[in-house]
Amino acid sequence: MNKPFAAMALCAVLGLCATGVRAQSSVNIYGIVGAQFVSASGKSTLKKLDANSIAAPRLGFKGTEDLGGGLNAFFDLESGINTETGTTSVPFWGRGAYVGLSGGFGAVALGRQWTLEDDFLCGLYVCGGYAAFYNFAGFGNSSDLVNNAIKYTFPKMGGFGGGLMVAPGEAATGRYTAGVLTYGAGPLALGFAYDVQKNLAGASDTLVLAAAKYTLGDGFVRLAYADAKPDASAVGKASSLDLGAGYAFSAFTTLSVDYVTLDRKNSDNDASFVRFIGEYRLSKRTSLNGNVIFLKNKGQSAIALAGATVNPGASQTVLTFGIAQSF
Repeated sequence: MNKPFAAMALCAVLGLCATGVRAQSSVNIYGIVGAQFVSASGKSTLKKLDANSIAAPRLGFKGTEDLGGGLNAFFDLESGINTETGTTSVPFWGRGAYVGLSGGFGAVALGRQWTLEDDFLCGLYVCGGYAAFYNFAGFGNSSDLVNNAIKYTFPKMGGFGGGLMVAPGEAATGRYTAGVLTYGAGPLALGFAYDVQKNLAGASDTLVLAAAKYTLGDGFVRLAYADAKPDASAVGKASSLDLGAGYAFSAFTTLSVDYVTLDRKNSDNDASFVRFIGEYRLSKRTSLNGNVIFLKNKGQSAIALAGATVNPGASQTVLTFGIAQSF
């Protein structure tokens, strides 16, 4: 939706705009509204209506201004929405709040932002809807938000792309640094990320992630590997593997499946799950979607999805069915 007048009107009602916003070349309102039914096994069966886990509900405002000479200013403000209760995320702009400049040099953005892994590698491994790596302790930065962040995105050159990100660390948070490099040529896409979160005591959580995806006509296969050394969090070293495939049966129907493993080093407390994601598009903006997940814990592992809890070593099944509409 690209309607500057409507955007500024709603912006003014919410008290977000100053007079200077009228100078924007464009201001867009965008978002997703979605909900889903969830059934998850555990210590007791959990049944609930929830926000859509595949297409997370949100409301956002973004804008750009042409400053001339190929230089542009941009901003983005995004709030999560809990459709089951009508409440918003805390903080209100919890899904991102940043401003920056872009041009031939690339782009620099300042503020609360998604990690580079989320920007560049999601899709090379499963993302959204109780997705792979960030369900596991030590792997959260494979898709997360970072406060006080400075992000630089390289201009694409010969199929290569990527970026650098740093958060100097303020108050109780430590320094965060990360880098991502990607390469795309025809049907092949590759990505590599290195991520370090250092606490105030100087201990570090390190995440290394490598991923590849190959598109075959209307289908794809993907493979991703992540290695976590969470010394600061003290949850134990681990590795995770995601092997997946997907196919578009038509312009309306897609299905993907991923097999994800967690290997805790020097421990039998491992886990794995198989997850199917299906989507049926009713229109350009509206879709039906669902998850089917079969999770297995080993040893003392008690990982559970969808807000459920399980006993150590217990298995879990999660079923979701929902609707989402974008605007």
